[in-house]
Amino acid sequence: MDPSRRRRLQWIVHIVLAILGVTAVALLVRHVGVERLGQAMADCGPVLPFVLLLEAARSCADAWRTQLLYSRGGVHVPFRRVLPVQIASYPLSLLVPAGGAASEAYKASILAEDTGGPVAAAAATTNQALQLYAVFIVSIPCGLAAFAAWGFRGFTIAILVQALTAIGLATAIQIATRHRAIGALVSRVSSKAGEHVSAHRTAVTDMSFIPFGPLGAALLSRVAWCAQYGLLIVAAGGAPRFESALLASGVQLVGGAAGDLVPAQIGAMDGAFALAASPLGLAPAAALSIAMAMHVVQLTWAVVGIAMPPPKRPVEPTVTEVTSASASSG
Repeated sequence: MDPSRRRRLQWIVHIVLAILGVTAVALLVRHVGVERLGQAMADCGPVLPFVLLLEAARSCADAWRTQLLYSRGGVHVPFRRVLPVQIASYPLSLLVPAGGAASEAYKASILAEDTGGPVAAAAATTNQALQLYAVFIVSIPCGLAAFAAWGFRGFTIAILVQALTAIGLATAIQIATRHRAIGALVSRVSSKAGEHVSAHRTAVTDMSFIPFGPLGAALLSRVAWCAQYGLLIVAAGGAPRFESALLASGVQLVGGAAGDLVPAQIGAMDGAFALAASPLGLAPAAALSIAMAMHVVQLTWAVVGIAMPPPKRPVEPTVTEVTSASASSG
């Protein structure tokens, strides 16, 4: 298919999915009642600044993860350089269907000036795998909490399925980016492309299969994410218990996985929380307000990302060899 036609088709699909998502939200709002939802949203209002701060903390953790991966690849890029690029990539991750890949591609295109193409690309693919590994790890306590509260049915099974899908995709990414056969296959088509694939494989291998430092940063981001839903479910009238945060996070995992292709997961996440109202012990309007409040926070942070000045490489060189730093400290 012609590239221009493919892009047009993608935009049409994006628009259709967005319309379906907004329609689903409108139907849900009509079902629970505008007045009830408004009151529930007002109850969530006092915690929204804290949820927004946690969203900013998540971006910091994500930027730190990327910086650590660059260090694994043998280059050091200052955090003050990585963070603005991370924030600027946020609207892509939120508003573009399957936005994680688009966000990582954007960061790689900008920061390749600092790291070189292979390291930037390797960090982008490894970042996606680490986020999926973090989802799998966080799914374990969420699944256990769901099993204790609801038994082995419904959302508990859905959490298990998405957890297994996450670890399967993460492992597939890590294996595929390291397999020599892929580079050999590409080389048959184009020797230059084969060289790029080989350079990417070398950079990925340098970062190790599961780099624990960057994985820790990914988990830190997920801890902040769980805290967000903990605040929102308590504000919506849920029990102020650790299990409540895990249950709400589990519901979001299911809704997020179902709505990965929908911009901002609008409709999918809202539907998941509406369906989970009774299991969460909330009124339908209160459960829906959790998803709606999170949309407000995410869209607000996306506006910050859009308003960020275009990230530019500093005039002074910012890349230093980590190996040299290690040698001097050793």
